[in-house]
Amino acid sequence: MSKRVQFAAEWTILTTIGIVIGTWIGADQVGLVQGILGDILLGLIVGVVQTVVLLRHFRDHSRSLVWWIADCTLAFTAGAVLGRRVAPFLLNYGTLVATMGFGLTMGVSHGVLQWLVLSRTALFQSRAIRWIAVGFAAWFLGELVGTGFGLIQWQFWLSIPTGLAIGLVMGIGWITLMGVYEKAAR
Repeated sequence: MSKRVQFAAEWTILTTIGIVIGTWIGADQVGLVQGILGDILLGLIVGVVQTVVLLRHFRDHSRSLVWWIADCTLAFTAGAVLGRRVAPFLLNYGTLVATMGFGLTMGVSHGVLQWLVLSRTALFQSRAIRWIAVGFAAWFLGELVGTGFGLIQWQFWLSIPTGLAIGLVMGIGWITLMGVYEKAAR
């Protein structure tokens, strides 16, 4: 298995595990901890598992990549808090539109805030701006998948397909748009 495929597979699997555990602990409506504290815990868990993959593959950049944990925590918390404010205003236009509004805030917060970490990491610096699109696409799609495209209410079991969608889009983004092994090989 190539390093690129191995990285994407590990990223997808660990992101899914992080989202499932994070949902169980801190997601609204289904987690043990609700509200902002739950958001912080969910973002922290996802950040830790994703950082494990980053550090395993890019050990030489560990000093800057360890910030990924704090960044994921902040990005998830900001996206969830803003999303809970935006979505109710959009409910008049239907559940799908409200879900899209929530996904939009999650996607923008992850894309922009994670870009800040990547732009300070030598390995990704020249391509960091591309991460805004990756983060946006991953979390926007993940939120849509998590509600069956607005057809069902969020439930714990939906954290599995949500995590898979987010992890897969990000994993593909890492090896294509970010070209992690293409640049590392030079």
